[in-house]
Amino acid sequence: MTYPLDEMKHRIIQSAIFFLTVVPMVAQNITIFFLEDGSIVQGQVVNENHRRIFLKTEQGTIKIFPKDIIGREDLARNGDLSYISERVDHLQNHVDHLTGQVQHDNDSLGLVLENLYELLKNLEALQNELEIDLLRLHSHEKGQKKQINNILNTIDDHRVDIAYNRRNVDGVKDTVATLNKTLVKAGDKIETLENQSYLLTGTVSNIRSELQDAKTHQENQQNQIDIMAGSLANLIQEVQKVQKKFFKIDLDIKHNRNAISELSSEMETMEKSFNNRVDELSATMETMEKSFNDRVDELSATMETMEKNLNNRTAELSTEMGKIENKLIEKIESNQKAIQNVDKTSIKARKKLSGDINNLRDAMDE
Repeated sequence: MTYPLDEMKHRIIQSAIFFLTVVPMVAQNITIFFLEDGSIVQGQVVNENHRRIFLKTEQGTIKIFPKDIIGREDLARNGDLSYISERVDHLQNHVDHLTGQVQHDNDSLGLVLENLYELLKNLEALQNELEIDLLRLHSHEKGQKKQINNILNTIDDHRVDIAYNRRNVDGVKDTVATLNKTLVKAGDKIETLENQSYLLTGTVSNIRSELQDAKTHQENQQNQIDIMAGSLANLIQEVQKVQKKFFKIDLDIKHNRNAISELSSEMETMEKSFNNRVDELSATMETMEKSFNDRVDELSATMETMEKNLNNRTAELSTEMGKIENKLIEKIESNQKAIQNVDKTSIKARKKLSGDINNLRDAMDE
């Protein structure tokens, strides 16, 4: 019995709602988890935190990640029914996906059937072509049999020709032997010619290398000639420049000669004035020398007078220093005597003071 696609979807949704609402009432101690991949697991929660859940099932203990859970049964008992609608939506999406997949498979199957039908038509056409080719081959086979009979007859004719040719082969062998001897002689001549050609080749290569060297030498000489020509042109230009400079130098020399003559006249004039000035300075120096000698004599007399006065003053100061020294000695001796007298007086006073202190102590003791 087949159901339409919409009716099948409706029945699946009803079954899911019945399973989600009735089963929790039957097993209150069992927690049911609905996962994103469409699977449903149930069992007793052993340990749970925000990162993982350990669920004890009939097959054993498994670990579930919270991100993979879209709904669970124990939350429904606490009044949270949102997972039911999420599960229904998930089932609806899954059914839609399956419907699309089935439709896609139907379309693919139709295309495959059409391709198979086309292949069948092509096979029928190929079968007809093969039958026609077989008929052609059969008719062609008859013709080939006739050709084979003709070829057998021709082979017999050729056997006769071969026997005749065998006789001719013996004569050909003798001719070949003669030709071989001739070829040996020709080979010797060829070797001789090859040796000569090698010698000629070496000679030609040497000549070519010499020609190449000569060509290179000629090119070098031509380059040197070009360089020398360029240098000569530069030298000509430099000579022209030097000639122009020499012309300028001649003009400068003439100008310098005129200037030198003018300077010579000026030097003569300056020399005359210099000689006159030297004569004047000589006379002045003689006058200054005389006055300097007179001044030196005056200073010598003054120095002698000052030396005599200094000696006299030194003697006077020595006498006065002796007198002051004697007075100081007398003063020091008198001070020493006074100090000795004071020491004696102080000793007596100390003795008297100590006696008075002792008497005072005795009086205080009494």
